[in-house]
Amino acid sequence: MKILHVIPGIAQRYGGPSRSVIEMCGALRVAGAEILLATTNADGPGELAVDLGQETVYESVPSIFFRRQFSEAFKYSRPLKTWLDNHISGFDVAHIHAVFSHSSLAAARACRRHGVPYILRPLGSLAPWSLNHKRLRKEIFWRLGVKEMLAGAAVFHYTTRQEQELAEQTVGAGRGVVIPLGVDFAPPEKITGEVLRQSLPELGASKYVLVMSRLHPVKGLEMLIEAFLAAATGDWKLVLAGAGETGYVNSLHRLVTEKNGAGRVIFAGWLEGERKEAA
Repeated sequence: MKILHVIPGIAQRYGGPSRSVIEMCGALRVAGAEILLATTNADGPGELAVDLGQETVYESVPSIFFRRQFSEAFKYSRPLKTWLDNHISGFDVAHIHAVFSHSSLAAARACRRHGVPYILRPLGSLAPWSLNHKRLRKEIFWRLGVKEMLAGAAVFHYTTRQEQELAEQTVGAGRGVVIPLGVDFAPPEKITGEVLRQSLPELGASKYVLVMSRLHPVKGLEMLIEAFLAAATGDWKLVLAGAGETGYVNSLHRLVTEKNGAGRVIFAGWLEGERKEAA
């Protein structure tokens, strides 16, 4: 089977969804599928240092990148749209990641035009909170093609039952299947907590609860911080590993201070490589 994965961006700053598609493609290749990942070179305000418009290998995954021409949120890329129109018919199925992005709209339209079935992974974007966030912009996108994209999907790929239930309640996105994301554990001898503890001296030898995630209001981190500080006893600490918008992260720091949690809640920042494995 020849499968095309399409996602707006895969730079590390985009977190879990972009990381998971790399792992997903790797697992599908092991299972015998022929994979190509199509995306843009977006990396926040900058760009990934990758070749454009030609197949390459990115983190062991066959990939093809196109220039993000404008809009960090929408990640518009006419070259990607043109390539999809000309090449989508060569694939058995497309797996589209995200909803309110140019790459998703372009891939879905190309699939419908050429009769290629597509799987849509909404990434939580069809939940009520997400739909109401920047609502006007999403209503515009809805009229520009999101409605048709949802209607034409062969299958919706959800990663939790709750995500499926919320999407079906809000926009009637049926035809869903729940497939949780896999976790690839490194060999035990490679994982050592000391790598993390050396970089976070305030952690010391304490036991800790780990949150590895974007620091974003939708995650409910305020509730977690308050619950942890109220319930944890003994030598326990809470490690928040991730990055987010400065204003929101500062609000979390203020909450910790107000709850007398200094020293018990540690902001580790963005973790990758050995530090991520160690955590």
